[in-house]
Amino acid sequence: MDRYSIEEIFRDDDDPSKLSKSLSKAQRSEYISGKYLCNNASNRWYDKSFNMIMLSDGTLGLHCEHAWGDGVALLRFCNDIHKDVNEHGKINSSNYQLIKSSTHDCIEKLEFNLNDKLINEYHMSKKNYDEFISKLNVNIYQESVLSKNLLKKSALSPDAIMQLGIQMSYYKMHHRFVSTYESCSTAVYKHGRTETIRPVTNETKHFIETLTKSNDENLKKTLLKKSSDKHQQLIKEAATGEGFDRHLFALKYLQQIENQEKNLHPIYTDKSYQLMNHTILSTSTVASKHIAAGGFGPVVNDGYGIGYLIDDDQCGLLVTSYMKNELTDFIQAANESYKELANIIRE
Repeated sequence: MDRYSIEEIFRDDDDPSKLSKSLSKAQRSEYISGKYLCNNASNRWYDKSFNMIMLSDGTLGLHCEHAWGDGVALLRFCNDIHKDVNEHGKINSSNYQLIKSSTHDCIEKLEFNLNDKLINEYHMSKKNYDEFISKLNVNIYQESVLSKNLLKKSALSPDAIMQLGIQMSYYKMHHRFVSTYESCSTAVYKHGRTETIRPVTNETKHFIETLTKSNDENLKKTLLKKSSDKHQQLIKEAATGEGFDRHLFALKYLQQIENQEKNLHPIYTDKSYQLMNHTILSTSTVASKHIAAGGFGPVVNDGYGIGYLIDDDQCGLLVTSYMKNELTDFIQAANESYKELANIIRE
């Protein structure tokens, strides 16, 4: 039965205190995000297209394993569900009891008969898993300081400004620029998946360094616009097949796997290529009014997984990291960075 299903639906039993309305929005969001990411593996089935997870307060989220697809599929799924529910309203107060009784007969409880060996292996696996995920930290940033409405008035790219804020945050902490990955969909092509946008450019570097050296507001605005324009150019190139990351990966795969060559081309052993692919800031976004947030884990131990959103009224980050103290500092730096950007834009 499980083998042929497209998705699995799970209902979690949660500690009511973790979902209490008396908690701050950030506290609730951090708990909920943790549950959807990895905090409960006891009733997940990760080789399915989707895990649809409902918490005890009715909050609904989706979890998927990344190999088969990308955020675009999740986005389409959420948008279509919202449209269908609102246009066809199949479950309401007048027919709820009828639907409940008719579907109850279709549900069959599966009983698992486990021997002692399997039970011991289960407990050992759960212990190892819990130890691993205890190292992952989740934090939330959400403020109305920046919004699409504000940026549109200044002809600035919302995605460019969100990415710039991420760069500024890391620079405030470490005074350096690091490898940054932004996912870009290539779904306009048959079998298209993603290409990489590299948000760190000479333009962003110049802008961020100028912030610490100059009080010239006009210069800051000029450099900010150049950074935005450059980022929009990179988005267009990545989306239309003019990126370079997937091309280089494919050539490496052909050489290493298909042809089984022992010596890779020197570009793949070059320090610059290796540094570029040690992604400290792994970022991605999906834009939908039906999605409150999206997130994923960091791809390296000293990095961050950053899901970000910006809509007409606010912006936000869902950040994960194995570095608890640094994560708190990053969120604080992000708060400062987006306020700083907003002040420059409003001047």
